[in-house]
Amino acid sequence: MLHFRERCRSSDGFALPLGLTLFVLLWVGCTQDRGSSDPGAEGVLTFDETMLTDEAGVPMDSGPLGADAPLDAGTPPPDAAIGVEAGPPDAGAAPPPPRLLFDLLPRSAAYETQTAQVSGSGLRSRAQLWASDGTIVTSLVTNSAGYTLLGMKPVGGTERYEALMAQTTGSGLSSLVRAWATDGFVVTTMVTNTAGYTLLGFRKVGSTDAFEGRMTQTTGSGLRPIAESWARDGFVITAAVSNSAGYTVVGNRWTGRTAPYAARMTQVSGSSLRSTAQSWASAGFVITAMVTNSAGYTLLGFQDEPSRTFTGQMAQTTGSGLASALGGLGRSGHVATAMVTNTAGYTMVGFHE
Repeated sequence: MLHFRERCRSSDGFALPLGLTLFVLLWVGCTQDRGSSDPGAEGVLTFDETMLTDEAGVPMDSGPLGADAPLDAGTPPPDAAIGVEAGPPDAGAAPPPPRLLFDLLPRSAAYETQTAQVSGSGLRSRAQLWASDGTIVTSLVTNSAGYTLLGMKPVGGTERYEALMAQTTGSGLSSLVRAWATDGFVVTTMVTNTAGYTLLGFRKVGSTDAFEGRMTQTTGSGLRPIAESWARDGFVITAAVSNSAGYTVVGNRWTGRTAPYAARMTQVSGSSLRSTAQSWASAGFVITAMVTNSAGYTLLGFQDEPSRTFTGQMAQTTGSGLASALGGLGRSGHVATAMVTNTAGYTMVGFHE
């Protein structure tokens, strides 16, 4: 997920908009990777019956936690049946919004890239190893091959990072996101499976920045209002997942910052994903979170100012082609801000300013 930077911050950082995350469409087969089959070796957590709560502590949907969302079968419903994107919320007389937050990943003409597939027990060490070398995990997915990570850093970059990884039940998610934010860690990606909710967070070594964190859960019909409300409060949604409990989203903002953003949410079929990502990029919106389930592809995007535009790419590939697809993005200066996996393989979107 792309993170956004403030106007008062250095202008030479590319915003990993929370989360942080448009490629040329590469409709390459529909075969999923068949690597390691130990997605939850970190230790399966026992779910309790506690309902999820939002940031105010109000109980949300009480559906079962941790169940995998239904995967896209390759024929999602027509675009008209799954909603129309929302336009930017009216900022009224509010001051101009800041530059996109969380410039964790500096802007670069090209990026070095890494991919890896690991079991749950290897996820923390891999994230920490990459962070110490200046690589941020921008996207994470889970399937029968375990956990698949995408990592990026500027060519020749000298910035170094610290990384956190945690697995938690729904009842512990809000407090975890808040604690990480207070310590300066931004959630860049999140997945859900039988091990609960797995999150990765990053911060720059030596940084004294502090953030605020939010988590909430909603149905599909409530997702757009939440994105728009959070954007007006200066929050960017950095990660989102879907399971039988609905859509779970997390977000961050600079401590004390309330300048607004604009937000969009839409659900599209696979055939419309590339054009949607490209049109959003040209309008200054970066996709920071993406989910796939029986409703198609659900996209969340944020914009700091209309004059700031991007180019975008989107790619679909099998596991064996993942490194090559990500490398192509990196060489062209695109940051992979979000990735999902389903029967169509691995689907990524990337942005370049």
